[in-house]
Amino acid sequence: MFALLIGCASVPDESSAASVTLPSPPPNASEAPKLNRYVALALNDNPALKATRLDWNAAWERTEQAGTLPDPKLTFGNFVESIQTRTGPQRRKYGISQTIPWFGKRGLSRLKAETEAETAWEQIHFSRRELIYRLRFLWHEWLYFRRATAVVREDLKLKEKTVTVAQEGVRAGKSAVDVLSAQMELVRLSEKLTNLQEQESVIQAEFNAVLDRPPTAEITEPAPVADQELDERSSFEGSDALLENHPLLKAWQSRESAAEVTVELARKAFYPDLVFGVDYFDTGPARTPGIPDSGIDPVLITAGVELPIWQIRKRRAELREAEALRDSARLSRQAVKNRLVTELTQTRQKLREAERLIVLYRDRLEPLAQNALKITEQNYRNGQSEFEPLVQAQRHLLEIRLSTLRAIADRAQSLAELEMLTGKPYPAKTP
Repeated sequence: MFALLIGCASVPDESSAASVTLPSPPPNASEAPKLNRYVALALNDNPALKATRLDWNAAWERTEQAGTLPDPKLTFGNFVESIQTRTGPQRRKYGISQTIPWFGKRGLSRLKAETEAETAWEQIHFSRRELIYRLRFLWHEWLYFRRATAVVREDLKLKEKTVTVAQEGVRAGKSAVDVLSAQMELVRLSEKLTNLQEQESVIQAEFNAVLDRPPTAEITEPAPVADQELDERSSFEGSDALLENHPLLKAWQSRESAAEVTVELARKAFYPDLVFGVDYFDTGPARTPGIPDSGIDPVLITAGVELPIWQIRKRRAELREAEALRDSARLSRQAVKNRLVTELTQTRQKLREAERLIVLYRDRLEPLAQNALKITEQNYRNGQSEFEPLVQAQRHLLEIRLSTLRAIADRAQSLAELEMLTGKPYPAKTP
């Protein structure tokens, strides 16, 4: 047990806890350099992360307090009526006493504080991972709405041309309903554009909140880059084992260690603390001349124990409480591990699904939809089809393009989640 507890020595022993800084995350080759700069800003400015660091500072300062001796007790007494002794009257008494905790209590108290500080230290690492993931998730969500807005704007221009085509058809003898249908599509698409812009603003505000910036602070969009494919072997190989180093798991391990120390402390509470003291008696000269040792001030050395009698039921309850918390910490750590394994499995599945959808929408359906739109528009101009198939073809193409952007964002967000779970950067390769 104690071999596990000694692992708390990995907590850095800094003269000033506030001076501790953590290394920047490794650059992710699959992301734009602009995002890495935003990550660096968040790690430096995010108030929640700063609060977590201060929590660790406070926990580390508690290690300096734990295990210290109680303050000694200084006493003074003045006899209301001097006590006459052979060597003279005793007039005053000065005393000092020191309580010494039972053997091992001080060491266990400090060990408990150190393991609790280690828990706070791992919480910093977990908070950093969560922060980086949150920022990357919002970044790719913002990019999705940004690019979806651009796609819808392009489609609006297409719809405006469609209205012109419908008007030409009316002049050629076709129904005026076609113009109304085209205008209805234009209004519907304008509303969709407004909705996308509003959602983009919401994501922008969330992103800036992580950076501790005003909600409307500008976000710089990265330059377009070639699409990248996931290297399956480098991404998934050995990732289960990497969960063992997850800071949340390590934090729970530290909690379990601290709970084990608390059990040992509760057992030690049944042993009495020791009390040592020295009393000094101020004695005047003897009334009878010639008395040997006249006026000598006696010194009394005392030793005692604190008897744990009246609080025995309380100490038994404290021991049962400590044992319950220890068992709870052990089970909670296992529950956290099971949850992380489940999240890893789900994230892998989401990543594979996003990869499949990208291939489906971008490489297979979009070329077909473009050809279908060209043929439908040509047939309508030639009078070989109605207007409604043209509208449907335009809708299908827009939906496929937006679905492609959504799948690309989902893939990037899944990669960010994988990195948060395993702590391993997931490089991409350009095909």
